[in-house]
Formats: sequence, C-alpha cells, structure tokens
Amino acid sequence: MSNRAACDLMRVQSPADIRLPSAPENTWCSPRTAAAAPDRPVYDNDVMAVAGVATAAELGFSVPEDVSVVAWEDSALCRLVKPWLSALSRDSAEFGRMAARELTVLLDGGPDRTVRVPVPRLIGRDGTGPARES
Repeated sequence: MSNRAACDLMRVQSPADIRLPSAPENTWCSPRTAAAAPDRPVYDNDVMAVAGVATAAELGFSVPEDVSVVAWEDSALCRLVKPWLSALSRDSAEFGRMAARELTVLLDGGPDRTVRVPVPRLIGRDGTGPARES
C-alpha cells in the first residue's frame, strides 16, 4: 500500500498526523469521555485496539463511520471483532531469524551493526473508513 493510500485510509494528510496511543491513559480506555476521543487512533497492539472499538461504541461512536481504528500488530483477534480491524503485518518469523543471526554474531565477538528489517505492511480492513472532506 502506498503512503498516500495509507494516509487516506487513516483519514490524515501526512503520516506525521497519526497519533500512536501506547498506554491505556492515552487511549479511549481512559478517560471515557467523548472530548478525549481521537478520530484515527493507532493502537500498539490488538488488545488495545479492540478495547478502543468497545469504548467507541460505549461513547456512541461507530467504527469506521466516525472513527478509524488500526492495530500496530496483526493477529486473529483483529478478525474476531466486528468490524475487522485494519492492522500492520510483519513477518515475525523472519524478524526472529534476523535477530538470532545478529545476536550470534555479537556473541561470537563480531561488531554491533545496524540491520535493516522488512517494513510492515498495512492491511486495510473494515475498521477504517475513507478520508472525510474537511
């Protein structure tokens, strides 16, 4: 998915406009007020994303009509909630292999180095709606 398509999916003008709540106090989980409700949260895991959907419903918001929800990590849970949540998907097995190789190099006395890892891809599902006109 292109950056533009991802931004459209998230209802933002640029990636810099995406907020990343990473703890319950930064999400709809607390405080539970409409004034605190973001309109395009990206949750750092699937459990918090599902909690965000539940809280949106408690506050009278509809996903994705009023708010788009994206999970930072994809899992089966993202497809068990309705609507299915958009999520970032990674090749966890390959990431683990790369980490193990680099750790082995370090344990064998090799130099530490920067390693490129595959970029996650955004899987658009029913949890995100189209960008709204301002």
